[in-house]
Amino acid sequence: MSEEEKVKEEVAGPKKPDFRNYLNIYEFDATLPGKKLIVKFKPITTGQLKRLLVYENETDPMAIENALDELMMTSIITEGFNIDDIYLQDRFALLVEMRRKSKGDQYKFQYNCAECGSQTMQYIDLSKLKVTELPEDIDNVVKIDDNVSVKVGHTTRKAQKEAYALMKKKKGLSEMQKSTEMSIYTHAYNIESITVPEGEIKDSNIEEKKYFLENIPSQGYEKVRDWFKDNDFGVDFKFDIECSGCKKKETVDIPVDDFFF
Repeated sequence: MSEEEKVKEEVAGPKKPDFRNYLNIYEFDATLPGKKLIVKFKPITTGQLKRLLVYENETDPMAIENALDELMMTSIITEGFNIDDIYLQDRFALLVEMRRKSKGDQYKFQYNCAECGSQTMQYIDLSKLKVTELPEDIDNVVKIDDNVSVKVGHTTRKAQKEAYALMKKKKGLSEMQKSTEMSIYTHAYNIESITVPEGEIKDSNIEEKKYFLENIPSQGYEKVRDWFKDNDFGVDFKFDIECSGCKKKETVDIPVDDFFF
């Protein structure tokens, strides 16, 4: 330190401690069960969560998912990470890990029994949820019939968003029709190639793939849908419950309405 700097320090007095140097300094990492990618992140802060409140009355599910993307990306510090490139199951697994490191392993939610109407508060330990990794040697070819087969892959966040955008362009659809269109478009995005006796077709556009799915026998489309069910992976976000009132037992999807609040 120069003489001039020493004089300035003596005049200014002792440097005031700054608490900002000790806020959110910890880093964590999670390994994605599908891509096997290690993602580093910082805990989510109260200030970040406040930004989600503008979506509390939002009815568009994709707007809420986009808000979650933004929330996650403001905490992820892995260089070059793109949330659009990961599988949906990986995205959810990462979301669970970020919640654990931000608010702890304990999560509570209210269970409403459909049988007797009683309401009880349920508590689960997020660290004990079963996580299934995606096998490396998975068979991703679905045989439709003796002449046609398709090569498929799991759904990425980008494919989900693009499928939703195409579905939204369809006007005048009922809720059931919207759900069907979304499902078909999503599966269409997951088709990597179509093989026929003349060879493998890799350059089909999304509308051609959708046409393919809509015009194969329904049993063939069921084979495609079954592939995704049979080869699912990630966090098992279900919970076995016994109603304290009527003793009814059931397995339910754990609600995420107040996952971070």
